[in-house]
Amino acid sequence: MNAAMVPLSPTGIPDLLEQLGMSSSSWQYTTAEVLAARWFPHTDAAIPLVVDEVRPEQSQPVVAALARAYPAGHGVWTMSHDDAGNACQPSRYRLEEVGGVMRIGSPHTLLVPPLAEECSLTQLPNILARLRAPDGCPWDREQTLESLRFQVVSEVHEVIEAIDLQDDENLAEELGDLLLDTFFLINIGYEQGRFHMAEVLAEISRKMIRRHPHVFGDSQLEDSDSVLKEWDQIKQAEYRAKGKQRGPLDGIAKGLPALEGARLMQSRTRKAGADPDAHASNVNANGTSDAELELGQRLWHLVADATEAGINPEDALRRFNSLYRQSVQGSEPPAGFPADDAQEPASQAP
Repeated sequence: MNAAMVPLSPTGIPDLLEQLGMSSSSWQYTTAEVLAARWFPHTDAAIPLVVDEVRPEQSQPVVAALARAYPAGHGVWTMSHDDAGNACQPSRYRLEEVGGVMRIGSPHTLLVPPLAEECSLTQLPNILARLRAPDGCPWDREQTLESLRFQVVSEVHEVIEAIDLQDDENLAEELGDLLLDTFFLINIGYEQGRFHMAEVLAEISRKMIRRHPHVFGDSQLEDSDSVLKEWDQIKQAEYRAKGKQRGPLDGIAKGLPALEGARLMQSRTRKAGADPDAHASNVNANGTSDAELELGQRLWHLVADATEAGINPEDALRRFNSLYRQSVQGSEPPAGFPADDAQEPASQAP
């Protein structure tokens, strides 16, 4: 039979944290019941955390939630409780092993030391706000939503390249750059009174829950095809709620790479029950001589052929470009080979 659990007294927590080498100026408290119900802890990893009343059966979900915010090797303290419910001397374990310790015997209290401040989700917005302050960085202060557009595009493609190369170290760095740009845009939106971070986070959270009733509601779906069909129905309802009618090509960004944009438009047109080739032939129905349009039409048909063969044309060309780059960089550059493309603007980011 498990021992009775006596919750920690808030007045005793500061002394306990200091005893374990943590600052007591700011700390967070939650219970295992609350944390075990989440997939990601609702806490700041840069502030000490106390997880109280951890019963053996709660140890696995508690550690699983914490593992999404803290590294597996992060050192944590755990205190078991005797038969009278009193706390015993704390013991230190790695996060990846503490779950096994807490699965045995009496309830525990878990004390999680903070990560470095730069690991906190609040630190990056803090840095950006400082850079945009009156005495901050001149370059960062000059940026606008419009000036950052192509920087965002560039970072997205660098993320894609890192994924293609399976370069995890570089991928982590590029994801950080992309996150930086996201927070940068949100910060500018706040400064201009256009939107707030709370609105951005609330909108995407509501959208994800609304569009996954098979996870967060009572809907029962068996496979991905069923999910996609339900998504289409939900999106149609969202458009109607805004007084709009959703067209088959709505939601396909015009700024997508041309091959991927063509692939998506062909796919959406087919789903709508129409013939993509019939619409493609209407693009230049009067037969006017236009070399650029004619080449575009041939590329359009190549995209259709690739899709029919089960090949993503964007991936195919990107792979070819990557191999071409390796070939050029692995050999002596021919005479007059430009170091930089004259049409390619130099990056302005520091």
